[in-house]
Amino acid sequence: MNHKNKKRRRISAVPTSQATAIFEDLNRFPDDSNYLYHFHVDFVELLCLTDADGRMSKLDVLDEQGQTMESEEPPIYDQSDGQLFDPNAEPVDHGRQAQNLVKKEAEVDNWYVHLNYRKQAFREYYPFTLSSDGNTLVLDKYLTLKQKLYIFLLLCSSLSYIRSRGGYRLNLPLAFERLSAVALKSYLPTNAQIHIFGTSEAGLFSGSFWNKLQALAQNLNATLLASQEDIHGNGDGGLDLVAWIPFEDTNGGMMVVFAQCACTSEWIIKQDQASYESRWKQRIQLRQPSSTITFMPFCFRKMDGTWLNNDHIRSIVIDRERFINLFGSKLNSFKSDASYQIVEQALSYKREVF
Repeated sequence: MNHKNKKRRRISAVPTSQATAIFEDLNRFPDDSNYLYHFHVDFVELLCLTDADGRMSKLDVLDEQGQTMESEEPPIYDQSDGQLFDPNAEPVDHGRQAQNLVKKEAEVDNWYVHLNYRKQAFREYYPFTLSSDGNTLVLDKYLTLKQKLYIFLLLCSSLSYIRSRGGYRLNLPLAFERLSAVALKSYLPTNAQIHIFGTSEAGLFSGSFWNKLQALAQNLNATLLASQEDIHGNGDGGLDLVAWIPFEDTNGGMMVVFAQCACTSEWIIKQDQASYESRWKQRIQLRQPSSTITFMPFCFRKMDGTWLNNDHIRSIVIDRERFINLFGSKLNSFKSDASYQIVEQALSYKREVF
């Protein structure tokens, strides 16, 4: 890569009107110790989304990482001979520095290839374009409702960069749960019953966990195995959504879906929380095990569209790509949801370039 003519991009103070912006720590790259490159590709999109120019080149990404060959501080001159001298500097291993830069450049190149995959896969839902040389990601100037849905999923995938203050880090997962119920309705037959189990404050599943469990067994024509003494608190037992396809009779035995909605990397272990075999068969007895679905906002794909890591998949996974394909005609459900305003607020925040 040519390191000339690049801009320095840093988080700077924002106007008072943006003081409650939902972002934080945007100068911190994802942790390489848990390296799965979809987190890094998301972060490049996030940097582009919040950039004052709405642009993020490969060189900008390297600059954000501090991986250019330039020094961040001006050099110190030795007054005796005019030579560059820094009395506090450790000896620089230029060979190792160059090797690290080449490695980082290759990683960034890979991220941008994946960005191109996303552009092709998400089509009209993708809010970014790539320059003709593939080196710069650009945020579209006029965003459609479809593109804002993509940005909502990007925000849900980026909770470590979302502020707790103002309730944003809590409200995004709750919104993801609500909209996952909408996506599930598209996936199942029209006569399917679909309900929020985890955070429901009214309706079929409300009150204490024990009350929810009783209602679950009743509606599924199942046998309740747990006793009230076994169940404590007002949690959800790891079940966010429940769905079933009813028959006209009340005999046991029908198609049942237990779903978990996860917005963090813990989605891998959370798959088991909604699993009948792993957890729920100790609580209720179904004629046939339920199907387990895991909703997650990540784009968990390789550049050929296959799963990024098949070993992590233990349920029916609805990732970002499947979620958007399912949402289709349900876009009004997103626009009327409180999450739409969170997206609008995120779009109003811009980092200054200097």
